[in-house]
Amino acid sequence: GPVAGRSKVLILWTLSDHEGDKIGEYLQHETVDLRGWQTARPAVMADLASRAAEPIAGLIQDKGAVTTPGQGSIAEVRMVEGAPGDGATSLTRAMRFYLQQAKVKIVDKPTPEALIVQGSVEISVPRGGAQPITITWRVLRPDGSEVGKVAQNNAVPTGSLDKAWGDIAFLIAEAAAPGVTRILKRIADTPAQSR
Repeated sequence: GPVAGRSKVLILWTLSDHEGDKIGEYLQHETVDLRGWQTARPAVMADLASRAAEPIAGLIQDKGAVTTPGQGSIAEVRMVEGAPGDGATSLTRAMRFYLQQAKVKIVDKPTPEALIVQGSVEISVPRGGAQPITITWRVLRPDGSEVGKVAQNNAVPTGSLDKAWGDIAFLIAEAAAPGVTRILKRIADTPAQSR
């Protein structure tokens, strides 16, 4: 939402190879001059591009083989349950994004190899203009048994999540994704007969 002529924007840069396969993504968080953004003022666009250049260059440049946190993990991220507004869609999309950033392979349908990531939201009764919120990310085997979970607790202004979650969804997922990735990686690294 615009404040004093400025507004927050999220820009998603996707790097693909010549066959159209995605190589990497970079999500850029910025606060911009609203009028300059709406009119695509060259100086504003150039500034945004210059800020994104280094992270994007990191996707392109060959730095050798690097082991990333979620490498070897496969997950199906199911639609978040219990979220008001557009939280189900926003949180699910954001978690998929951050897991992909950690090199977790995301699948759209259940497979025997894929663990399930299921998010749920519980909002409590408002107190003094704030609503306590609990977001739980459970990691499940294909048979539905739980192997781990990450819980987030906070308080938000009453009613602030009743419509669009915006970049709040990305902030929540960004905070939870490392814990979810660690659980996925732990199971992926466990010999099949021991799981």
